[in-house]
Amino acid sequence: MAIGIARRLALLGAGVAAIAVATFVGGKIAVHVADDSDRHMADNKTTSELAALYEEDPSNPQGKRFAGSAAWRTETVPPGPGLAPDLAVRVDIRIPERGMVVAMSLRRNSDPSLPASHTITITFDLPPDFSDGGVADVVGMLMKESEQARGIPLGRRVAKVRNGVFLVGLADADRQRNLQMLQDLGWFDMPIYYSDGRRAVLALQKGPSGVRALNDAFAAWGQ
Repeated sequence: MAIGIARRLALLGAGVAAIAVATFVGGKIAVHVADDSDRHMADNKTTSELAALYEEDPSNPQGKRFAGSAAWRTETVPPGPGLAPDLAVRVDIRIPERGMVVAMSLRRNSDPSLPASHTITITFDLPPDFSDGGVADVVGMLMKESEQARGIPLGRRVAKVRNGVFLVGLADADRQRNLQMLQDLGWFDMPIYYSDGRRAVLALQKGPSGVRALNDAFAAWGQ
């Protein structure tokens, strides 16, 4: 099933209307409903869930969709140099047709100078000949109940750490709301800008392995 630009903007949610307009005006993104072929791709890896990359395409008014997988797990790693190891939730996202590998790491914030309860580090690993040059910006992060549902903003503060690496801060003032969404909602949307100005959305499913990883982390953090 394909959904045109107006519906796709609505799915991103009114809370990020300005982001959505900037991200998608001038083209359409076709939203594909996951089917058994996508599930087979994700299930080729144990603990993998669904992922998809939606790209705007000037030559195709429906845009393009590239299927992928998202592998969830917990790991115990230092949050920074000289700091004690702490549990983090890691997601390894692969979009094979685009040669895109993305690592996403959610951890509780240990930096008192940062007004955030949790941080999400996003690292893009792209081939040297990636057609769009690279990822220039991550516009934000949203969560939703399903691939077709309206998105709700999760992380509003995004900083570019260096080329290909971005840090999303989950506001401490919204701690309970954000934790509730992380626990209850099943999909993430990540609108991005490529270096050449083209726009895309990276979507990933939590699924059973994501639920398990997040529950284990929240239990270890006492949240």
